[in-house]
Order: sequence, then C-alpha cells, then structure tokens
Amino acid sequence: MVDVRDTETLQTWLATQPGPVSALIAARAAARVLPLIESWRPDKTWTEVRIQTQFRIIVLRCIASSRFVGTCPNRDDGVAAAAAAAAAAAAYASARSADAAAADASARSADAADAADAAAYAAAAAAAYDAVCASARSADAADAAYDVATAAYAYDVATAAFRRDVDALEALNLSPELAGAELSLRLSPIARLPLWKGTPPSEIATAWEALAIRLRDLNDGSEVWIDWYEAWRDGKPASEDELAAFALAPEELWSEPRRVNDWITDALEMATRPPKPLKPADLFISYATVDEAFAREVVDIAHAAGLTTIAQFKDFGPGSNFVAEMQRGLFSDRVVAIYTPEYMQSKQCQAEWSAAYNSDPDGSNRRLLPLLFKKSGVGTTSAPDRLQGRVVPLGGSPKSCDSGCVT
Repeated sequence: MVDVRDTETLQTWLATQPGPVSALIAARAAARVLPLIESWRPDKTWTEVRIQTQFRIIVLRCIASSRFVGTCPNRDDGVAAAAAAAAAAAAYASARSADAAAADASARSADAADAADAAAYAAAAAAAYDAVCASARSADAADAAYDVATAAYAYDVATAAFRRDVDALEALNLSPELAGAELSLRLSPIARLPLWKGTPPSEIATAWEALAIRLRDLNDGSEVWIDWYEAWRDGKPASEDELAAFALAPEELWSEPRRVNDWITDALEMATRPPKPLKPADLFISYATVDEAFAREVVDIAHAAGLTTIAQFKDFGPGSNFVAEMQRGLFSDRVVAIYTPEYMQSKQCQAEWSAAYNSDPDGSNRRLLPLLFKKSGVGTTSAPDRLQGRVVPLGGSPKSCDSGCVT
C-alpha cells in the first residue's frame, strides 16, 4: 500500500492515477470536515445570517461539483461545473476580506492543528477545486487534493479515513490514462463507500446535528443538502443524475439559496421519477407466431393509413419485459386479432383477445377487431360463443387473405 504522509508523497502517488481520482479523494476529505464549517469565524460580520448562508452554499457547491467530477468522469459537463464552482468560491474569498485570505493560508498550512482552522478548508477549496476538476493530471491537481486533505488531517480522526480512501483507490490498480465510462465504472465502488468506517466521530456527529438544525431553520429549501450529505455519509448509492442535480444548477441561481435549492429539488424529482410508460398505440396486433407474415401485412396497411401499432415482431426486443410490453400493447385503442387455426389454439392468443373482449364486452367501443386470414372455426361451433356475434364481413381484404377477411 502507498504511504501518503505529506504533500510530496501524495503528489507522487496522484501522478500515477487518472485525474478524476484527485477530485474524488478531495471531495471525500472535504465532506468529512464539512460539519465543522460553523466553527469558522473570519471576522465580526460573520454573525450576519446572509453571509453565513452564502458561505455554506459555496462550500456545498464546491464539494458537490468535485464529487460529481470524481464519481462521473464520463460526464463532460462535470469539469465545467466544478471550474465554475471554484471560480465562484475564489471570487467570494477575494471579496470577503484580508481575514478570509488569512483563513485560506491557514487551511493550506500543514500546521493547521486547530479544529476551527480545519473547518476553514473551504476557503482553501476556492483555489484548490479549480485544479482538482481539471481533466488532465498535473502537479496542481495533486496540490489541490492535498490542500483539502490537510484540513482533514488537522482533525486527527479524519486522517485514518483519508488513508483508507487512498488504500482502496491504490488497490484498483488504475492506469493514469484510464478515462470516461470505464473509469467511472472502476471508481464506483469507492465513490459509494460511507465517509467513515462505522459511525462518525462523536465530535463530527454533534457538529453535524447542529449544522443540520441551522440549515432547516433557514426555511430556504436547504433540507435537500441535509439529505444529500447524510446519504453520502452513510454510503447510500446515488445515481449519476442525482449527483448532477447538485452540481449543474445554472450559474445565476447560486447567489440565491432558495432558488438554487428549489432547482436542485426539481432536478432530483426528475432524476428519481419512474420513467413514463411508452404511449399506447392506435392498434395492438395480436397474432400467433407462425402468422407473423400476416401480422406484418396488417402493420404495413395500418402505417399507410397513418395509424400507430404495437406488434411483438417489432416492439418486443431482446431483454425486454414481455409481460410489461404485452400490457402496454393491450392498452392500445384497439386490438387487432389475426384469426387463424393456430391463433385459436394458442393459450397466449386467447388471453390477449379475452383481455380486449372483457374491456369492451358489448363491442360498443370496437376495442376488439378480428381479422380472419385462414379458416379458423369462427362462425362454427369450434369458436367461443362470445365471438360469434362480433364477426362482420368486410368488403375488401389484404392481398394474402385466402378466405375473406372479417371484422
């Protein structure tokens, strides 16, 4: 296992890793000390709620965007989002005061041993994440990861957790050239690990409880960040779209916590919403497998007439859920049943026309449209009694119909 004990050894190790590894390890290190954020008091104006709220959202944005880059290196939009977060944080730190700059220097210092200074990692992240999110490896990216890791190191219990991340990543034996979807797949098990092995340290847990209360009291939708953090802390999986929701909000919204939190909430709803079922068609073509040629003719005629269709030969692809696809078909406006002897003998086909019949037993909605392609017993005692009155002769027939078509 690699022995990461200072900036130099971390830089040496990160130089052997794909670029997004820096973002992932930095995000996880920063998240561990996130609860300590409330202990940072850069100047007397810090008691102003507006300033505190602004600072929190900047810190949360930096961590979320870095996590997105490190977890989803297959997404090109992550790098731009993280760079924008870093730029916003840098601008905030510059505008705050000389005290903010001093806090930045403190957080960058390997001698930062006080927990309050550890919390000031967020100011360091202003410059750090700009490099962390870079798509290519560089010494700056290594420095960036170490900047944030230093803050974690300042709080002794975070050191072991940071080293566990390094060991787990080292065990993956990643090539520095690895990128895209393959890298995302390889990093996934590490990205989903809980932030702590077991429960968080009591000091961290207590600090988080206090921060969560403050976030709820803001009444600006910040609860969404509480759920985000606690799910990550506990190792609950998050989809790519869920992670993107916290990183890709439009730039103009980040200055107003209520607006950006509402945007994130809406994006999460979209990300977690079950996919809408495909729209039922005008016609569902019900046929026996041996009669596929007849079914294709019916589909061609229907399409020529501007109607949409669902048929097994074209819509039930490999790996699809047959039952779900069949249900979708049976929700079509009408069911066209291709009557042949084989159709009448098929239990599956019987279930299909029975479903259509039962949904319109008196035929008033013409849900069931039978087409006779071969002598099938319809009109004789071999056909179900309830179909006898449903058969009405047509004036024309498809070209292959050798016995006349009826509906």
